[in-house]
Amino acid sequence: MDRIAEELATLADADLDRITAVIEALTDGLPEPLTAWIHHLVDHERDGRAGMHYSLRPPSDALEPQDYAGCIEAAKRLRDSSIDLPLATLLDVVIEVLENFQRNHPASGT
Repeated sequence: MDRIAEELATLADADLDRITAVIEALTDGLPEPLTAWIHHLVDHERDGRAGMHYSLRPPSDALEPQDYAGCIEAAKRLRDSSIDLPLATLLDVVIEVLENFQRNHPASGT
């Protein structure tokens, strides 16, 4: 989770806006738990910049164990098709975190 927080902190406000716009435009093509968690990540960073501090929620707060594989695949497809560098870079870290959570939660089917 630290890597996600670090990556989010490097993004400009305009980058956060673009990430939100892309995710909203693709809502029908992405699993809802993934879009909800990415929205949380972006909102967390925006709120932190505005002086509101709270814990960054792990993916296990938004995804059920059976959601991990589909969300990882969807995030990889989006990353590989994205020409938006901030989104692709954030998705690299999101995928890494999701894969780590999937590995560490035996109920996820791995």
